[in-house]
Amino acid sequence: MITVARLGEQDFKTWRALRLRGLREHPDAFGMPYEEEVNRSEEVARTRFLRSVEGPFSGILGAWDGDRLVGCFGYGRSDREKLSHSVDLWGMYVVPEARRQGVARQLLRSTVAEAGAIDGVRRVALCVTTEAAHALYAAEGFKAWGVEPCAMQLGEESIDQTHMVLDLG
Repeated sequence: MITVARLGEQDFKTWRALRLRGLREHPDAFGMPYEEEVNRSEEVARTRFLRSVEGPFSGILGAWDGDRLVGCFGYGRSDREKLSHSVDLWGMYVVPEARRQGVARQLLRSTVAEAGAIDGVRRVALCVTTEAAHALYAAEGFKAWGVEPCAMQLGEESIDQTHMVLDLG
């Protein structure tokens, strides 16, 4: 039984281990390079994590299988007035052994619901690089609005990003 819950300060080390695993195993899916994140001091990483989980317009949700964190997804809204109607989703990762069980869909729906509950938010947006993730987001109503060619460079490989948005009405 998977439970999705907002992460808090006590979850930092568990979340960081999961994040590092995702960055290491899927470097084509994240803008942050594994080497940069793993070499970041724990103090700096903790500060960034706390800013996300304790902010009034941001959060990180975790998918728990019992006491094991098997997935996470973050969101954040800009504090600039002209951008405050939109929330950016980031960092979706589900461990391979928990895939194909609806965990990503459950995380996505919970994250969209929480982000959409912020006063004034009318849309959520994200970028995606993999076909499986694109298919999940499209199935949940996200619309692609553009492709950014060569958005990331991984060694000699250029990686395009598809920008997607979900109108919350």
